[in-house]
Amino acid sequence: NAQLFHKIFINNLIQPTGSPYAKWVYEAPYGDITPVWAYCSDSCWYGIVIPTDEAMDDSTFLAIYMSDTYKEKRNTVSTCTGIPQMTAGKKYNISVTAYWDRVEINNVSVTDWTEKVGLTAVRNPSRTKNRWYDLTADTTGTGVNYSSLSAFLQSIADEDLDNQTISLAGNLSVGDMDTLDTYFSSVDAFTDVSITLDLSEITNDTIPASAAGEYGITDAGMTKYTDKATASSSAKTRATTATNGLAKLILPGRGYAIADNAFAEYTSLKEIENGEYATSIGKYCFYGCTALEHATFTKVDTVPEGAFALCEGLETVTFTNAKKIEDYAFLSTTNLDSIYEASFPSATTIGRCAFAGSGTQYICFDDVETVGAGAFCGHGYEGNDNNANTLRHIAFEEAETIGDSAFWYRPYVATGGHFLTNVREVGKGAFAQCFSVQSVTLSMDSLKTADDYAFFNTPYLQPNFPNLETAGDSCFYNMGNSSYSANSRMQLSMPKCTYLGSCAVYCTYLGSIAIGELTDAGTNAIRSMFLSVIDLTSCSSVPKIRTTTFASPTCMSVMSTDSVTIKVGSEEMKSEMDSILKTSNVDSSQASEYNWYAYFGVSPLSNYTQVTVESSEEATEAKERKKK
Repeated sequence: NAQLFHKIFINNLIQPTGSPYAKWVYEAPYGDITPVWAYCSDSCWYGIVIPTDEAMDDSTFLAIYMSDTYKEKRNTVSTCTGIPQMTAGKKYNISVTAYWDRVEINNVSVTDWTEKVGLTAVRNPSRTKNRWYDLTADTTGTGVNYSSLSAFLQSIADEDLDNQTISLAGNLSVGDMDTLDTYFSSVDAFTDVSITLDLSEITNDTIPASAAGEYGITDAGMTKYTDKATASSSAKTRATTATNGLAKLILPGRGYAIADNAFAEYTSLKEIENGEYATSIGKYCFYGCTALEHATFTKVDTVPEGAFALCEGLETVTFTNAKKIEDYAFLSTTNLDSIYEASFPSATTIGRCAFAGSGTQYICFDDVETVGAGAFCGHGYEGNDNNANTLRHIAFEEAETIGDSAFWYRPYVATGGHFLTNVREVGKGAFAQCFSVQSVTLSMDSLKTADDYAFFNTPYLQPNFPNLETAGDSCFYNMGNSSYSANSRMQLSMPKCTYLGSCAVYCTYLGSIAIGELTDAGTNAIRSMFLSVIDLTSCSSVPKIRTTTFASPTCMSVMSTDSVTIKVGSEEMKSEMDSILKTSNVDSSQASEYNWYAYFGVSPLSNYTQVTVESSEEATEAKERKKK
């Protein structure tokens, strides 16, 4: 196709005679064409081109780039216009002369092929002291043959290692990865070593891992709020872990995959190039790469288990196509400051302990529906909680489920803002020990179920849960704090709640509570010495609950100075409640259902309570709508 042939480049033409370092690059005005590496023999470079149907007089035929060998700052370009009409199978000879600062094209001639020339993938590194090795042919770019990759690496082990680039071509095997592990371990004793491993010309569809590179993570069960989401290594069998020296990894500039564990514990790896071409990455593939600063893998659809766990230097991440972030993926990434919308715009699921112990301050996920157990909890690898205080702002616009211990031990979470309006279920200990949340009303308007210890020890939180139906054991234990003034006690509103677990609202400084028609409640479900308002306006009848629901001495401090107000929604309920509060009107058969006076530790309660008829917000709104 004549339109596809546009330019030929010969890059890095450093030695004008006999150099094997050349590359033909086709630039097409329509679509992309993969570069073909040239074959060199004596003073000639050979490459395949796409023939034209007609001459193209004004188009560039040949452009030869010459760059400074060491400084790589000066580039000289010589061009030849006038693409001749080409015939398939013909040989086009281009004669050039290379000087230090320029190249000159002498002539272009066309002849018949008289010999067969095979094309071989070769590469010219940017510096003369760098080495290229063909894994298939066991030879270097200088034409020197070696019996193995190991022999080649041994030949350069005594050279100046700083800023060295090792470029490999051909098929990379598991054994080769073992050899690389050993080599990087051997240079570990050197100081200030910065080696680049260039895998851009390997032919593998999947970059393999060494044979002894199995990793895994285990953690506590987190069945209660007290269980730490503490991760520790398991089944780690890599024989060589001292891999300081590998500073940069260049991956192929085409689609490829990375195997499980492939580059785990390359502790000085700081930069990854061409990550955006990866179609998938394996479990624990960059586990423990503590110097890695940025991770950009825009095509992968899953961030697998432990992929970047313990990457303590990681500062930014970009996974624009990832829908799932699996367990421990970014565990203890202590320098990861923020996760914005652009980091994971496609994510819908966050796995167990995915960001546990991370240093994030701001978290925003637009489309995530499920947040796994311990996903953002304060404890990371082996109990490290140095970053527990960092998390300030969370935003989950679409999240419906928050898993067990998801934000456990994040003391300041939500003080900078929070958007959890679609959450319907909060797991065990999800926000437990967020004990320094400063007077913020948590926006969970859709929440229906809060499991055991869900908001345990959040003393400054004043939540409003208009649709909460179930609150588990110790769900709101120790909510409210002595810093509240006598006229501004903590308020808890859950007007549709029908079940309270044991010690669910065991809060010393709770001043007001609104509950629904409880069908059951555990022992000591509600307790506060300063409880002065019990709001039952959303109930159609007086709740029939256990005699042990209100823990003694509930309301004692209030009753010593004032009275307790019980709000109901109708005159009928007022009469019923007034009757219930009188000891003489409660017989033994009713005690198990209506023994309210016993809950407060004194009797009769009529001396300390007042029942008022008020409309709930829902009833008021309904009346207003009816009027309109």
